[in-house]
Order: sequence, then structure tokens, then C-alpha cells
Amino acid sequence: MEYSKDGRFGSECREYCSVTIAQLVITPERFHGKKVQVYGDISIKFEVYGVSSGEHRVWLELSKEEIEKYKIFNGKKGYVRGIFDGTNTGHFGMWGGAIHSISRLGK
Repeated sequence: MEYSKDGRFGSECREYCSVTIAQLVITPERFHGKKVQVYGDISIKFEVYGVSSGEHRVWLELSKEEIEKYKIFNGKKGYVRGIFDGTNTGHFGMWGGAIHSISRLGK
């Protein structure tokens, strides 16, 4: 089996697929159900829980406890690791997918 950092050309990622937010939004079927790591602008404020880069953005599925824990990263750049769901388009369906089961959020 071949491995790569982002799962290209049918290869597998080792622990997480390190991808851009644009890759998730443009090709959600490629990463659906996979562990991913992205880097971008974090938003954690009323009804806006996401990570974005330019025009592309992904919803973050967070519990009330996680919102409290991670709100210090609102407005900052950082990493998010978790499982990507290409069928979940977040609050009001305005997002290009969602990341749940988050194991890392921040710098």
C-alpha cells in the first residue's frame, strides 16, 4: 500500500490526510469519512463554528463544552483535526462540509 500526506492518486494517508479546505469543499467525496487535518481561519462565535480559507469554509461540529473550550481561538489561524463529513453542510446548509470528532483545534 502506498501512503501520502493527502491521499492523492488512490494512496492512503497515514494518520490524517493533511489537506486544504479547498480540497475538502471541491472534492468532498474524496475525503468523506476520512480523518483530516486542515489549517485556516477559525471562527467560534454565535451560530458560526467553522474553519475557512478564502471563499472556502467547513463547519465544525462542536458540543457546548467544546465551544467553551475552543472559543479562545475565534479570529485566529490554526489547525483542525477530525473526521470529514461531505454530506453535512452545517448551519443553514451554507458550509462546504463538516468536521466532527475533533481531536485538535488551535495552533
